[in-house]
Parts: sequence; structure tokens; C-alpha cells
Amino acid sequence: MNLDHPLIQSVVLPLLVAFGTAGLLHRLIGARHGPRWAAAALGLAVLACSLLLLGWRLALPATAVEKLPWVFAAAWLTGLLLDATRPARWLQWAFASLLWLALSWWLGSKDVISGAASALIGTAVLAALHDSASERASAASMSLIASLGLAAVAMMSGSLLLFQLSVLLAAALGGVALWLWPKARIAFGPAAWVTAGIGWLALAHMAALLTPAPPTALAALAAVFIAGPIVRRLPLMGRRVVVEPLVVAVAAALLAGVALAWTASIEAHDTPDAGDNPYYTSQVEPR
Repeated sequence: MNLDHPLIQSVVLPLLVAFGTAGLLHRLIGARHGPRWAAAALGLAVLACSLLLLGWRLALPATAVEKLPWVFAAAWLTGLLLDATRPARWLQWAFASLLWLALSWWLGSKDVISGAASALIGTAVLAALHDSASERASAASMSLIASLGLAAVAMMSGSLLLFQLSVLLAAALGGVALWLWPKARIAFGPAAWVTAGIGWLALAHMAALLTPAPPTALAALAAVFIAGPIVRRLPLMGRRVVVEPLVVAVAAALLAGVALAWTASIEAHDTPDAGDNPYYTSQVEPR
């Protein structure tokens, strides 16, 4: 197996690590606490596979890209801490939101307005994920669709790296989702939804910071996360635990499609010169 192949790094490994680790944790910890801790496999898969792709800078990271593994690690450890201490539900959202405010400031922004928008959108996304976390497969499905949508935006905006990282997050979510549907065998607690939410927000923030992706399109893509809270309030027919995640996935895909169409319409007015390949645009750090 060639670990340097993009397909292996971004799809196969995160999916297998998330799926395998979730099953292993479930079995080793036992039937009583195993389901709650098994979702920690998501953060482990995202962190381990992103380190394989990006490397690890032990010294203080100098660029936004070098900060990403630290962001993933902070989100994962915070989720684990919340799962261990089990505070009130509103406190879980509050801690996750404060963490994102700190991380978004650390990653930097183009200007004050974009930084404030990133912070506000982040708290809304985390609130929607927090609201949907009890419907385990639904939270995972809309996070997966949002990650695939972000991958498409990254590709359209010329960032191979952000495309790979977004697909990596989606693959890890897919590995965990296999334990959540059609029968929920593990939980999707803070160790999972905090990692999924902040991981997605960090990648979207990077797309706004380092690529020409339209900020309005990225904001529209964040609307994917309202699919879960809306659908869970609908009077669905049949076995809700089976039907609801499918309806959430469809609603999320429609919302993501709107964001992608908006991105395509804006970037159509800024077509690169002949001979340029926007898919391989290099990552440039703002000064």
C-alpha cells in the first residue's frame, strides 16, 4: 500500500481508522461505556491522517496550514473532556463555541469583518450540531455532506490541500456513520460533534483565508447544518431512526448544491488564463 497516494491518505485510511477504532473501543471498554467512547475514533482518525498528510511541527506553528493539526487536536481533546465530565448540554455548546472563538482568532483572518463573521457562523454551526447530536446518524450525515460540499468548493477555488483535508474529514465521518445507521450502536457525543464541527469550521475558515472562494458561498454552505434541526421537527413516517438520517442527507445535499451553484456562478466571472490549472493553485499565506 502506497501511503503517499492521495486516495489512500484522504479516503481509505481515515475511513478504515475511524471504523476500526470505533469498533475496537466499543469492544474493549464494554457494553456499558463503550458506545459513548467509541465516537472518539472520529477525532483520532482525523488527527492521525491529517498528520500523515501535513506533518507535525513541534515548534510553534508559523503558518495557518501548520496550525491545522493543533486545531484538530484541540477540538478532539475538548470533546473528550466534555464527554468525561458530562456538563449540562448548554455548557457543552458554550465550551465548544469559546474554543472556536479562540481558534479562529489564532488562525487569523483577512480583516475584522471576516473574522467576526467566521466566529458568529461558527457558534451557529456548533449550536445546530449540538441540537442534532442526540439524533446520531442525522448529525453525522449532515456533517459528511457539509464536508463533501467544502471539498467541492476547495477544488473549484484551486486548493488541492483543502480538497484532500475536506475529503479526509468526510471519510472519517463515513467510518463512524457505519456504526450509526441503520441501527445506532454507538453515541455521537461531544467527542464526535465537537471534532466534526470545529474541524469543518477550521477548513472553511482556511478556504476563506487562503483561496478565492466567495465568502458568501462558504456562509451558504454552513447552512447545511440547519438540515438536522429542521428535519427532526418534521412529522416523518416510518421508523424515524432509519428514515430521518436519509431525509437529513437529502436536505443537506440540496443546501450544499445551492452553495456550489453560487460558487460556480461567481467564479465563472474570474476564469484563469489558458494553461493555468486552478486545481493545483499553491497555498499562499496572507501577510
